[in-house]
Amino acid sequence: MPTIAITDYTFPDLSLEQALLRPAGIGIVSFKEKRSPAELAELVRDADAVIAQFAPVNAEVVNAMTKARAIVRYGIGYDNVDIAVARERGIPV
Repeated sequence: MPTIAITDYTFPDLSLEQALLRPAGIGIVSFKEKRSPAELAELVRDADAVIAQFAPVNAEVVNAMTKARAIVRYGIGYDNVDIAVARERGIPV
């Protein structure tokens, strides 16, 4: 089953994401609040895509991704994502 990792979010729950993704056979793994880069790296390791709000998706986190085909940012901008490393890895942001 494809999996999306959600690094953090500030809204009450993931009911909208669950309503959209589960019927499509896509699983969700998530943290409610920001965590350390090591914890984030473990969360995203086997995810097919990553969604981040404010959590730093730095080089350690991007390099831990073994299957990710996209990094998506909730909100405006992407200054919390290491674009250079994502580009080197061929992961669109």
